[in-house]
This record gives sequence, structure tokens and C-alpha cells, in this order.
Amino acid sequence: MSSVTVALVLLVVQFCVVLTEHIFRVPGEQEIVCLFDIHAKFQDGRCGDFNEQTMEMAYTTLWKMEQLNVTNPSSVSIGLSVYDVCGSDKRAIEILSQYVRAGTSEGNDTRLAGVISYTGTKTGSAISTMLHHLHIPHIQFTDDVIADEQETFDNRKILSLTPLARIEAAVDALGLLNWTYVSVQTLPTAPARAEQEYFTRRLKEVGICQEKLQTASENNGTLTIHKAVPKAVVAFTGDQLTKQQLLNVRMDPTNKLLLVGDIGNVSGSNFGDNIMVLLEQYTHIDGLAEYISEKQNLNEQPGRLLPRFNCSEGENECSLPTMSSQRHHVTGNAVRTLYKVIETLAVMECTTDNDSCSPASLGEQIEYHSNGGQAENWKPYVQLVPLSESYQEETDSTFSNLHGSVKVQGRLSEDVFGSKCEENCLVCSMCDAKYSSSERIIIRDADIFIVGSFPIYKSSIGNRCGSANPRGLQAARSFLSAIDSFKTRYNDTIALQNITIGGVVFDSCPFTDSLKSRISDVESCIYNYKDASGHMVSLPPTRTTGYFNYFDDINNMATTSGPKITGTVSPLGFGLDEQLNYIKSLIKVLQKVKWTYFRIIYSANKNLKSMVNEFHERIVGESLCVAEVIEIGPSVDDYLPQDTLMNTKDVGTILFTTLDDTVKILDSFQSFNSSSSKQKFFMFPWNVEALIAIKYPTFLENALVIRPRTWLETPGINDTLSDDVIPWIEEFQTTSNETDKSNADKTVVVGVDILMSTINAVYRELCPKQNGVCSEFSDFKALKPRLEETFSMLISGMESPFEVYDVRTVNGKLDSVQIGEVDVEGNVKLELSNVDNAKRGYLDIPSSVCQTWCPECYVCSHGRQSGEDLLYLPGEIIITGVLPIHQSGLSPFTCGDVADDIFSQQLAEAFMYAVETAQRRYPYLLGRVSVGGMIIDSCSNPHKSTQMIGNFETCDFKFPNSDLLIPSPKSNLAYIIHGENSSMDSAVKSAQDLGKLAVATYNSIENPQQISGDSSVQQKNMAIVDLLVKLNWTYIYLVTSEDSSYRDPLEEFLKTASNRGICVGKILGLGATVESIVEVAKYLTEDNTAVVMMTKRSDIKLFFNSQSTDVPIRPWIIDISGDDWNSENVLDVKVPQGSLLIDKNGKQNVAFEKFMSDVDVSSLRNSDWWRQYWQIKFNCSVSCDFNLQKISWRPFSVKAARMIRSVDIALHTIHQQYLASCPLTNGICSNFVKSGMSLIPSRALEVYFREGEERMEFNENGQISQKYQIKTYSSDQQYEVGVWRDGVLTLQTSFFQYLSSSTCTVDCNCENRVKFTNVTKVAEQQSSPDRFVYWRNSGIFTGKLWATVLVAIAATGAFISVVLIVYVVHKVCNKTLARRYVGLGILLLVGVMLLFLSIVPFVFTPSETLCGLRFVMPGCAFAFCFATILVKLTSLRDYRLIGLGGEVSNLNQYLFVVFVTVVQVGIAIQWWVLKTPLVLTKTMDNVVFYACHYGQLEYILHQVYIMVLILLCATYAITVRHETKNMGEARLLLWCCWLCVPVWIAWIIVFLIQDPEYSDPTVCVAIVSCATLMMTVIFIPKIHMVAKIKYSISKGATSFQNGYKLDSEFFYEKPYSLPGTLTTNYSTMKTGYSTTKTHPRSISNFDATLSY
Repeated sequence: MSSVTVALVLLVVQFCVVLTEHIFRVPGEQEIVCLFDIHAKFQDGRCGDFNEQTMEMAYTTLWKMEQLNVTNPSSVSIGLSVYDVCGSDKRAIEILSQYVRAGTSEGNDTRLAGVISYTGTKTGSAISTMLHHLHIPHIQFTDDVIADEQETFDNRKILSLTPLARIEAAVDALGLLNWTYVSVQTLPTAPARAEQEYFTRRLKEVGICQEKLQTASENNGTLTIHKAVPKAVVAFTGDQLTKQQLLNVRMDPTNKLLLVGDIGNVSGSNFGDNIMVLLEQYTHIDGLAEYISEKQNLNEQPGRLLPRFNCSEGENECSLPTMSSQRHHVTGNAVRTLYKVIETLAVMECTTDNDSCSPASLGEQIEYHSNGGQAENWKPYVQLVPLSESYQEETDSTFSNLHGSVKVQGRLSEDVFGSKCEENCLVCSMCDAKYSSSERIIIRDADIFIVGSFPIYKSSIGNRCGSANPRGLQAARSFLSAIDSFKTRYNDTIALQNITIGGVVFDSCPFTDSLKSRISDVESCIYNYKDASGHMVSLPPTRTTGYFNYFDDINNMATTSGPKITGTVSPLGFGLDEQLNYIKSLIKVLQKVKWTYFRIIYSANKNLKSMVNEFHERIVGESLCVAEVIEIGPSVDDYLPQDTLMNTKDVGTILFTTLDDTVKILDSFQSFNSSSSKQKFFMFPWNVEALIAIKYPTFLENALVIRPRTWLETPGINDTLSDDVIPWIEEFQTTSNETDKSNADKTVVVGVDILMSTINAVYRELCPKQNGVCSEFSDFKALKPRLEETFSMLISGMESPFEVYDVRTVNGKLDSVQIGEVDVEGNVKLELSNVDNAKRGYLDIPSSVCQTWCPECYVCSHGRQSGEDLLYLPGEIIITGVLPIHQSGLSPFTCGDVADDIFSQQLAEAFMYAVETAQRRYPYLLGRVSVGGMIIDSCSNPHKSTQMIGNFETCDFKFPNSDLLIPSPKSNLAYIIHGENSSMDSAVKSAQDLGKLAVATYNSIENPQQISGDSSVQQKNMAIVDLLVKLNWTYIYLVTSEDSSYRDPLEEFLKTASNRGICVGKILGLGATVESIVEVAKYLTEDNTAVVMMTKRSDIKLFFNSQSTDVPIRPWIIDISGDDWNSENVLDVKVPQGSLLIDKNGKQNVAFEKFMSDVDVSSLRNSDWWRQYWQIKFNCSVSCDFNLQKISWRPFSVKAARMIRSVDIALHTIHQQYLASCPLTNGICSNFVKSGMSLIPSRALEVYFREGEERMEFNENGQISQKYQIKTYSSDQQYEVGVWRDGVLTLQTSFFQYLSSSTCTVDCNCENRVKFTNVTKVAEQQSSPDRFVYWRNSGIFTGKLWATVLVAIAATGAFISVVLIVYVVHKVCNKTLARRYVGLGILLLVGVMLLFLSIVPFVFTPSETLCGLRFVMPGCAFAFCFATILVKLTSLRDYRLIGLGGEVSNLNQYLFVVFVTVVQVGIAIQWWVLKTPLVLTKTMDNVVFYACHYGQLEYILHQVYIMVLILLCATYAITVRHETKNMGEARLLLWCCWLCVPVWIAWIIVFLIQDPEYSDPTVCVAIVSCATLMMTVIFIPKIHMVAKIKYSISKGATSFQNGYKLDSEFFYEKPYSLPGTLTTNYSTMKTGYSTTKTHPRSISNFDATLSY
């Protein structure tokens, strides 16, 4: 035995006797203890073999500690001790216990400051547990490839000694060498195996094929590498491999070798072209080898010698090893880390007490000093060295290539590149499972597999998967037989002849709820499984091309995920997604049979819930609507309560239920259903059994059933499955469980054929030679996507076919008949004429539709934004509040934090209270209609509000599915929009543009037409001004706020005061500054002028409370109607005694205040929107402790009362239209839905209701009729002394009779007449001679009584004119009248008609056109009439002068009329052009008024030409008054003209002297009077005479024998003599007449025409 061996034995004995002796020690007050397995542990507990590497690590710790104490001395004395624990946990604990007992083996007081351990797993765990409790920093070394961090021990850091960088470099080297197919061999050492295991794992990750794992051998300095199929071999040598072993490598010359391990120095060697080695190069640690050698020589102990450091003093040359391995660096760094940690902890003053430092702080310190605090750079690099060249030290020029983390020295031979599998590389598809499963499967060896899951067993109550399921095994037999027979059945078209395909059968029962886990297990190759013989078999995922799932019961159906090439057979049919196919077919059938409104009852089953959810998503946009959804829980009784199943809407029911639940439902219907109420159902095929079980279902009207059918003709197949491969066969050999081998499940066969056809198509494309598994077909990454794509294309658009059956009671029996089908393309065909069954005849399928109002049908479900954050209360109709829940954000469309002021919060609370209690406060409201509400967060931002309203109305919100009614734009009938002044006008306008009623909680000055729940500023101003007028305070000072929000109300007040003659002598701006208060106070001490204060409460309080002396006695009117005032907060303001306070009535809502003051927050926890509001308000989104919330409600905001009023206005407006559309008020009727909803906004001004003792209505200006209280303040009390409402001021005269007036005594400057331009303009207009009448509207009928009467008269006159025209034309046509004077007569009738019609512009309110017509139309009509009269008069004179038989030109007469009329038309046109615009507008009380822009005098001057015409006609008529032509028409015209003269004189006088208000009726009366005179004086007498004519002139001219021709009109003459030699019988008609022929020169004795 050698001396070294003897020394080793002695050392072992010594260590076993003295267990606690340290090997090395550097003294210090605080020590780092190193616990190493320098010797191995035998089973008998004694120390074993010596480990040189661990001993080197021990020397390294000693060297590093001495170096740190020299180079980096610490303020704390730190030492180090090294112990050999020999793998004994007991010894390790005893060593540490010595330190815990505050003493070492030497008995001093050295403290344990840190531990470095390198030992076995058990010992290391014991050390870690103890140190964790002691709060001692701990660094543990491990040989594991990957050191998992232990979360349990926060004071520990685990460092791996395995060279991970070298393994990663080996993987990179394969990529560099293009080795994709390798053999891996390893030496039987622990480091080598550790590296190989990690390397193999990495190969799988990068997709490199490993042929097989072999063990290399080393014997007597020779390394033997076994021959391998792949050309490339990777050998792991682990610890140091000697140079001698490299020189004696035995390997097949066809292989090429890559050595990975700690090779050592190979300098100067030449090994061959086909060997390469990876060298891991670390930074050399200078001085460490010398240190170890020196220490070993000085402290030589038997059994601890390291031969390679043994240098005798007499030797001339001592070759020490290179100290650059990972172990040396990791060990030194661990010592340095703990050294720094101890220093840091000393600074933190937690080194004296272990308990003063937490494990977490220790872990952080270790992590920092081992990483971020590390100064040394010892990270390695890896070289790939071809051993055909001599190894050289690293220089930049030696690295010819760089691949990943590998540096290549020199040039690699071309022969070392390339190693891949060429063909039939199925070995590359094998996987090494991590675990072995006890699960049994059916598997038959094949090239590729299809994995099927079948319910071989089934579960029952208390017995999971304990019963054999023959149906499942039968389906599995069909599955395997279909695979085996596929090639035979499709021999001519199959390319898979040279590939074997096998089926794998799993029992799906244990995995019913997680089939995706089964697929995941197969794809990741986690388990090996047992076959029928009990052998463990592997199922490679690369050879698994498809999956097949079979479900025989809806209860066990599971949604699969994973590869897309998955076929599924279930009670719903076969397909990629059979549930989706069924749902799609169901939807199409529902539409076909007109089931558009129905309810759903579903079981609490995962699969059925999934189908219901899918159904809900699919019916969006399909005009289908769900009335209600009822869930049948798992714990229901045999009978369901009647109120649960009560079908109040008389609609059909779709049963998404299991068989058991269906039985309960149908039994319940049978038990309580009356014969008068029949039920109609849609059922799944498995539910028909429940219906059949009821012999005579009295409740049933009909049931529709959709069931799948097989759409391919499948040939019969034989069972090819042998019983010896079925691991469960014993339990299926009983009679009750026996399967039918001759009856294959056709649906399963169809599914298999589709999967196999997919594989066949891909194989044909990838492997054209078809001589086995080609490399392309074995490429896992490329193959799976191709299969998925082909499978998707194959079944794309393919839907399972279904049959539709109608089930109903016929002649007392349940009868079923097919009424249609759904084909593979999804087309529905119904055949309701049943020729095969005479007893059924034509089938009438009952529909299920919405009869009246179905709010469920308008729910938005396709929105992009979530509506979960919107607060809402379900209702058949809803109103929406746009309120500030959050503050405004930094950008226009964002929100900030939750509004934290109590007044903003009360807005939401008031809205919620108003909606919830509306029908309790007003029992008559909306009859049986349930009212809900929704709150949209405006974030105090009009842009955000407009966006939110638009998003909701366009269905951009998606609300979560709920059994409650979900808000929809259709059911939302009104918006309540809160803002300040006019801030939210854009949002109000948006709502109005959408056709919705929009009620603002504020009054907008800019848009006074808006419906508002607040009174207008104008009403308040009018109340104050009326009070000022009543008190004769016509000269006042006005104190107002400097705040910009008071600017518009101030201007309105000044206008109102100006219109009523109130002079505002000074306008004083009051702010919160001392200068402002002093300035106002100075003005108010000069005299006793009345003061009106319209400013903020805070400014008034500061002003009065800051006065050092009493405020001067003067008349005060203080406006306290603002939102910052209420009836209770006047006491703290030193208001002058006797002041008059103007307050708004109804600013507080007592009922709301009581509700919120008495509210029990916990009682509202069951209300969804209150609970959600509470969560937002108290920032407890997860859970709120409602019992602990302490809420202070006072003071109450005035805005809250206004919010309630706005809600009430909106609901009463809806109620008004509801009553009009649905008089019976027993629910929403179809008339309300079709047309009533759109008319709601037009009903707003008709609202009337009582709010407590106060009535709520709108005045004629569209504003709330607000009551204002006038109070006096005396002795700190308020006393009501007057009321103002709708312009009526009622005062207690006894109080006001002693108040002095406030008037202007000298020339006073009025601010409201000088400062504001628009007010001045109005004043100027009112003071001018031309006064105008203003109207509120433009272009509408005035509705005045005089207008109505005159329009009736004028219409009658115009109608009579038309009748007379028709009558005259008729007389002319039948030759009763001649045409001589007819033309002028008709023209005059037309003029009279136009004169009647010219009053029309006066009975409409002013507009640009109407004002022009008022001015010009009467004048032109008068001109036309009197021009015609003038021509008539001249014609009578002309006919007398030209004699009998003469004729006046008609053209000349018409032109004369035109020329006379055109003069007036020209005047009118000139005026219209020059006077435009013709309408004046002015704004009063924020309302625009209109007036025609011409004065009274101007209008009279415009009629001067008409007056001239009237006088001319009247004068000229005197000259022809004796003419009898045309039935004495001259006298009629004379009377008409002279009667018109006094009419004109009268109306002109009245027009000029009366108030402008009477101008229009005056003109209209004059016009109607003149037109009536013309009608009655001229035409009525003449028409009477025409009607009496009895003769005719139809024969025309009559020839006599003397040759004279007699004019036809002559027959109407009564001549005293006849012209010429004409003889006539008429000469004897009167005796005494001369028979002498005469030639008269005058026709004065003849009435020649008797024409009209």
C-alpha cells in the first residue's frame, strides 16, 4: 500500500472521531463557515473517498478570505472556517449549533455571520432550514444544471457549478456544424450525465433529432465511442479528461466527434480531422495555484493531498495547473459576496442580533453583491477547437468564425459539416416522457396515429367512472375499424398505401371536463401509457396527426382546444364545431317558422351554458329576441314552482336543458297548466324522451325538434378490433355490457373518413414518391399547419345536416312528423303539407312573436366599449342622466378622479332616488309600465358627454349578459343633462338631434328654447323689476359679482329694467378682495338709493360681515335664489334688517332630504346600481362594508332638488304621450312604440303636475312657471311678504306702505341705457315716431280674434268673386250677354278678389316676405281695382261719343288698366328693394321678437297714389252719372267711389292716432270694407238685372230687304227713330212716333248693349 493511501486511511479515521474539527480557519469576530463534502459518505455513516475538486474549492475559500482581508480590510473582523461534513446532516447541524451556542470549538465568542455549503440534497436542506430560522445569509452550491430558486428560504442563494454556458455553446456548435441528426454519448459520471440531460432537453427545444443515448466507456486511459447511425456524435466527458485519453479515442472512422467536457490542456497535440472539442475558457486566477501548493506543502496532511499541486523544493521546475475553472470563480465570488454582505449588515447595525435582520433583507443583500455589486469579470467564453490542429492561446487572429456563444479557432475541415436524417426518420419523432401514467389505452404500432377519446366508462352518483359504457366502446370499435378499413374502402384514391395508420383510444371519462389537458399531454409528451398487456408505450406528438372526440351525452360534452384537425361526434352531430352548426341551424329554423320572440330555459350545465351564450351572440342582427332567460339550478326539486315557469308573455320556449331537467319542467307544466294556456317548445333530440314519458301532455300545443342525420352514404365495415388489445375487455364481456361488433356507428365512420382524407391529401402533396414517410412528412413543425389548413378547407362551409320534426297530440296520442330539413349548405326547407299522414293534413306551425313592447329586443350587444361601469336600474323604459360622477380629465375626452364634493355626489343620488320613487310619488304615472334609469358619466365635460350620448345611441356600448332588462337606445326615452349655465348645451343639442327628449337641469341663456328643470333668469329679473316698479324704486344701484358667470344674467337684467323704465345708476362689481369691498362700501354710503344685490353668497357674506359699523339704512333687495343659497344658510350673513330677499320656491326637496338622512346604506346593498354607485363613491370596487359606511348628508344641494324636478318633468312628458297613445293604460301599446315615442319631445310644454304644494307647468314662453317668494329679513328671521308668479305680483300692502321710493331727483346717468348697445337700440326705437309691434314668433298665424273674423269675411268675399266670374262667363258662352263690357267687368272682379286676399299677410306674424306683402299688396290691389273703374267710366263716355254701332278698342282699355296699375307696382318694388331688410328683431328676456320694419306714416305715404286714383274716379264719375249704358253702371260706379272716400279717411285717422298694436286690424278692416263696397254696390245690382234678361241674341246679325244690317245689340235698344231707310215693325210699336227715316248723331236715347 502506498504512503498516500495510508495517509488517506488515517485521515478518514481521524475525521470520524473528531467531527467538529475545522480543516482551515482564518480567525475573526464574525465567521463565514464553509460546509463541504470533501469526503464522500458511505452507507455506514463513515467518511468515504476524498474529492480533490472539493478540496480545491476549500483552498479557494481560504485564499479569497486572506486576499480580502489584505486588499479590502473591513471595520468588522471577518474570519472563515472550513469543515468537512462528509455528507452528514447531523454533523452539519452540530457544527452550526456550536456557533448558535455562542462559542466555537476553541471556546471563543466568534459569531456565525454566513454559511457556504456544498453537500448533498438532504444535508443542504437541513442546513437551509436551520439558517432560515436563524436569519443567517447562506450560499449553497449545487451540481444541478439549473438551480431553482427556493422561495421558502429568502436568506439563501443557490449557485450552479455545472457549466451552462458550455452546454449552450454545444447547442450553438451543432447549428454551426449543421448537425440536425446526432447520437449523444456520455461517460458514466455525475457531471457528464447532468450536462447530457440538459443538452438533450435543449435539443428537443431547438428541433435537433437525437438518434439514441449511449454510454461511452473509459478504461485504462482509452476513451471508447460507440458506432452510431448518425454521422455526428456528441460525447460528454464531464470532469477533466486526460490528454492520454484523447490520444486513445476509439471510434468508427465514419463518425465525427464533438467532445464536451473539462478537457484540460491539449496544447501541442494533433488528434485527427474528425474530432473537435469545446473548450470553456475562464479568466485565469493569478496566484491561486501557487497559494494551494504552498499551503499544501506547509500543512501537508495525509488524505488531503492534491497531487497536481505537489511541488518538491528540490525540483528545478514545478508545473502548476491553470486555475480558471468555473468552480474556482464561483467559490471565490461566494466568499466575496458574503464578505460584502457582512460589511453591509454591520453598517445597518444588525450583525449583533440575528433577529434584527429579516430574511428578505438578507436575500436582497446577497443578490445585490453577487450581481450588481460584483467587480470581477470572470464570465467565460467557449472555443470550438479542431484537434487536427495544435491548440493555441487566444488571439484575435485565431478566431475565424463566431456562431452564437462559440468562438472557432482556425479552419474547420469540410468533412465535419452536415449530419441529417435523409429518409424514414421516425426515430426522430420519438419522445422521452417525463412521467409514467397508469392510464390504459388501445394502441397499435403504426407510422402515424389518430388519437380518439371515447367514454369507455361513465359516472353515476357517488361512483365516478365506475360503470362500463357499451355505447362508448362501440363507438371506439367503429373508430378503429374505420381507420383500418379506410385504404380498402377507398383503394383507388388512396396515396397512403405504404404508410401504416393506427388509432389510439383513450377513455375520456376521467377527462370529461378537461379534454384540452389530454391533448396538451399528448402534444407535450409528458406521459407514457399502458397498453392492454401492461407495457409502457410512448405516443410521439410528431406522429400524431389528428384527434377525434366522441360524446354520447350532452352532460359530458367538452369544448376542445389544441390542433385544429379535430373531429367531434356528439348528440348534436359531427363537425369541426358541432355546437355552432346546431346553433346556426336552430336560428335558421326559428326564422323560418317565425319564432322571433321567445324565452329560454337552460340547465346549470357548462356545455348548455356555452350553447346559450353562443346562441345569444349569434342572434345579434338576426331579428330574433329573447324575452327572458331562466336557469334551472342543480338542486331543484322534482317540480318547479309555477311562478318560475309562468309564461306571462305567451311566447314559445326553447329548452336548453338536460333530460333530467326537461322531465322536471314538463311534469311541472302538466301539474299546473290549464287547458286554455298551451305551451309551444323547441327541444333538443334527447329531450323528446321526457315528452314521450307523459302519456297525454295537456299543456302541449306543439314541440319542434331538430336532430342530426348522417349526410354521407357509408358502406358497411367489419369490426377489425381484436379483444386482446382492449385493456377493459373483461368488464364488457357480460351480457348487459356486450357490444355489437356488426353495427358500426355511421357518424363515427364519417368523422374518421374526413380526418383520413385530410391526411391522404397532405401526404400526396408532400411525398410524391409515396414510398414511406418522407422527410417532409416527418417535419413536425411544417406538417401540422398543412394538415390544419387542408382540414379547414375540406370542412369549410360544411354544416351538419339536420331534420326538423313537429311533435304534438293528435287524437289523444303523441304524434311526430318530419316537417323539413337543414341541408349541408345550411338551407332550411319546410314541407308543411303532409301528404303521407292524412290525420295531420296541413300543419299550422304556431309562431312566437312580440305583440306590443319588447324592450329585450333592442338591447345592444355588438358594441366595442364595455357598459359595465354605467349605473343602471332595469325597466321597460328608461331615462338617462348625464351626470358628473368623475371630474374632468386633462384632455377633452378623458375623466379625472371621482368627484369628491358632496353636492356633485348628491346629483347622482337625487337622480337615482327620483327614478326609483317616481311611481310611488305619482301613483298615476305611466300605469303598469316599469321605469328604469341609467347614469352616464359626463366627467363635467361637454365633449365627453356628447361622445357618451353618441356612443350609447349608436349601440357602441356592450353591456354584460344579465337576466335583467339591459338599457338600449330604443327604450331610452329621455336624457336628463346636468351642467352649469350653458356649459352642456352641445350635449342637449345632440340628444335633441337624435329625436330624444332632453331636459337640462340648468337654464341656458344662450338657448332659452331648451326644456329645463330650472326657471329662467328672465323670470327672476322680471320678479325683481316688477317689485321695483311696484315700490316706485325707479333709480337703483346694482351690485353684482365679478365672476364671469354673472355677466349674461346682468345684461338680461339691464335689458328688463330698461324696458320697464328702471334706471340703474351704478353697476358695482363685488369680489372677494378688500379693494372691491371698500370700493362698493364707499359708493353705498353716499345716499339712500335702493340697492339690488345679485351676487354670490360668499361675496355677500364677506361684504356685510366685514362692515365695522351697521350698514346704512337704505332699501335693499338681495337675490338669494342662487344655488349657493338655501333657507337655512342666511343666518350667518349679517344681512341688513328690513332687507327684501328674493328667493325661489321649491329649492329644497324635503322628501329626498329625509330619504337620504334616514337611509340605511346596508339596506341598499341588494340594489345593483346603488351598490355599484357605493363602490365608486367609496373606492371599494372589490367589496364594500356597507355596514361601516358613515355618511354625512347635510347640507343638501339645491341642484339635487332641481335634478328631481327634471326627472319628474321627463317622466310626465312621457306620461302625456303615453296617455295619448295608450288610453287604456294597461301597459305599453304598439301605437306608443310605432309613433308615440317619436312624439314625446313635442309634449314637453303640455306637462302639468303638482310637486308637493307647488304646481309644475310651463308658461307660454316655454319656461317653467316659477314662483318667487319675497321675504323680509328682520330679527334674524325671514317673513314672507309677497309672491311673484307668471308676471303677477302679490304683496302684503301693510308691509310695503311705509317704504320710501327710490327715484332719480336730478339728471341721472343710467348705466343700462348707455353701456349696452342692444338695449339702447331698443330704447331708441321705442322713442321714435314709428312704433313697431313685436311678435315672439315669425311666419305663423297670430290666432287673434280679429284676424280669425276678418279672414273668414275675406275668404267669403274672394269665394263670391270667383263664383260671379264663373257666372258671367257662363252667360257670355250661352249668348245671353254680349262681350262689349264683359272684359273690364271680369278684371274688376279679379281686383276685388285680390283686395280681399291682401289681408292675409296681416294675420301672420312678421317675416321678411310677409312684411313686404303687407306693404305692397294692398296698394297694388287697390290700384288695380280703381284703374279698372276709371277705364269703365271713360268707356261709357266714349261709347256715347262714337254713336250707335261704334266700338272702343278692348286692347286700349286693357293697356290703360295696366299702365295705371304699374305706377303703384313700381313704387312698391322701389320701396321693397331700398327698405330691405323688412324685419326688425330684438331680444327681450333672452327671447327673439320680430316686427315689420316700417312706420305708420311711411305706410300712409305709400298709399298716396291710391288716394289720387280714388279721388280721380270719384270726380270723373260725376261727369258720366247720367249715362244709362250697361244698365246704368255709371251711377253704381259713382256711389262706390264716393263711399270709399270716407272709409279711407276714417282708417287713415285711426291708423295714425291709435296704438301700433291696432295698426294691422285697422288696415285689414279698411281693405275688407272697400272690397265689400265694390262687391255690394257695383256687382250685386248688375247681377240681379242680368238674371232678369229673357231674350237671346243667338241669331247674330239680321239682314233686311233694304240691305241694312242690324247690330245684334240693337235689339236691346228702345229707339225713337231708326237709321237710314230701314223699315221695321218696331215703328208701329208706339203711336206718335215719326215714320220719317232719321240719321241720329247721338245714342243717348239707346241702351245699346245691356252688357255686363
